[in-house]
Amino acid sequence: MSSLKIRPLQVAHACVLRVVPLLCCLGGARAQSAQFIPIAGTSATPGSNGNGCYVNSQPRLSADGGTVGFTSYRGGVSTGAVPYDYAIWTQNGGTEVIAPSTSYGENFGWGIWGLSGDGTLACGSNWIWRRVGGYQSLDSTLNAQFPSVGYSVLFGCSQDGSVLAGWREGTVGIPAGGGDYFRWQLPQGAPQLLPRDAQHPEGYFTFNCVSGDGSVVGGQTYRSDATYGQTYAAALVTLAGTTLLTPESAGNATILRDLSFNGGVAVGQVSPGSPLGGFALESFRWSAANGLEVLPTPGTTSAAHACDSSGNTVVGAYLSFGTAGTRAYVWRAGSGATDLQVELTNTYGLGSALQGWTLLSATDVSADGSVIVGQGVNPSGCEQVFLVRLPPDPSTPTTLCAGDGSAGTTPCPCGNSGATGNGCANSVNPSGARLAAIGQARLAAPSLQLFGSGMPNATVLYFQGTAVLSGGAGVAFGDGLRCAGGTVVRLRTRQNSGGGSIVPAANEPTLAVLGSIPANGGTRLYQAWYRNSATYCTPASFNLTNAVSATWTP
Repeated sequence: MSSLKIRPLQVAHACVLRVVPLLCCLGGARAQSAQFIPIAGTSATPGSNGNGCYVNSQPRLSADGGTVGFTSYRGGVSTGAVPYDYAIWTQNGGTEVIAPSTSYGENFGWGIWGLSGDGTLACGSNWIWRRVGGYQSLDSTLNAQFPSVGYSVLFGCSQDGSVLAGWREGTVGIPAGGGDYFRWQLPQGAPQLLPRDAQHPEGYFTFNCVSGDGSVVGGQTYRSDATYGQTYAAALVTLAGTTLLTPESAGNATILRDLSFNGGVAVGQVSPGSPLGGFALESFRWSAANGLEVLPTPGTTSAAHACDSSGNTVVGAYLSFGTAGTRAYVWRAGSGATDLQVELTNTYGLGSALQGWTLLSATDVSADGSVIVGQGVNPSGCEQVFLVRLPPDPSTPTTLCAGDGSAGTTPCPCGNSGATGNGCANSVNPSGARLAAIGQARLAAPSLQLFGSGMPNATVLYFQGTAVLSGGAGVAFGDGLRCAGGTVVRLRTRQNSGGGSIVPAANEPTLAVLGSIPANGGTRLYQAWYRNSATYCTPASFNLTNAVSATWTP
């Protein structure tokens, strides 16, 4: 168990109700680049029942901020729950259904649980969907893996899409309500059960989240006895064992909702029965260094729903007693929490775009904290998913040297152009491989990680350069384009799984250390060079992703 530290989290401003002047020094162009985007459902007519009308709900967001997954309701009125579809949305492709039509009660009705970092894989309670390959039911596979239990479900995936996380119901002899977490490494192998805490033979009760690197699962232990009554303690679970974030006490029902990329930060909500001793639900942020800390929010009661890859941006919902309905909030380390709609209106000038809207909850956030999705009430009075794009932090990496055939780029060697922003097409992926940078290039708190996807399951070298080749257009190299030149540093070699990999891993030095970034920072180029041995384009047996440029700051 971890030692418990509980204290209010210090913020830079005494009054969290005020608008945080985070971007007071922005130029007008950057402020105007913020966007508020309503996400369309799959039906022209909202679905409705006795409780109201619904366009879509339960939004999830890919780490790169480009894909939204949600439940979309079909038109018409129902006396019970409204029939729905599972769908994804992208800026260029719009909304598309990704799973067979369902009715209430099928697939447990739990929506899209997870998205890979680039949005090319989604998972639900008993299925996965891939951009290349489509929908695949895993119901019979899960039943075959765990034949002696009542049911088992998936509830998340790693950012590279190679690890699925799930929960299976408790076995014979274990009290009802408990169960086991498992990790499932794709595409081979069987689910791997994570160990139960010896003090909790019941196992784990809820199934909430998995870290971006797939190494940590977050949820709650379950206990019911004469001493505690029923109690649910927030817990982190790995192959090495369990770490409790809150002690067990009568009435405690702390809920852990999301994890940072490596699982080092957890967010959620603590209950009135927790050791905090409050009278309402409170948002919390936990880290190994500081323990459990309450996040002051504008309202009387609140819940944290998600955090970015570093855990320094948290989104959720708050409620002020005496007012109707919840409101979305965003909390940032060093500046505290603010009402999201107030910030969008006063700081970013989006008042006209938000006319008639009420933003009820922020449910997910991109890896760099610049894209937020949530649930709101639209001007027609129906609940609908929204997306917000904020101006990126200056330390946020940018993409260049795409093999997509766009103006100003070097043509791919065989006319094998990939999708927008990706590298040149390869033998297994006509869209080409993609390199995304997740996190921030700040030496004081380096969180930058390289995420490669869309490659063959072969070896790949991640490397760093100091100069951009051909002005960012790239030069032909093998089946792709090379862009990172100058002084080259070999960062790490990986074996791709599920077509992707990440550098650095949770147990490795930071990218700043691997690349020997000096104390005063500097701009560096990153690219991934992967083996593609199939006869495809040139006689060469390799290809490259797009490149990423990051300016490291102290």
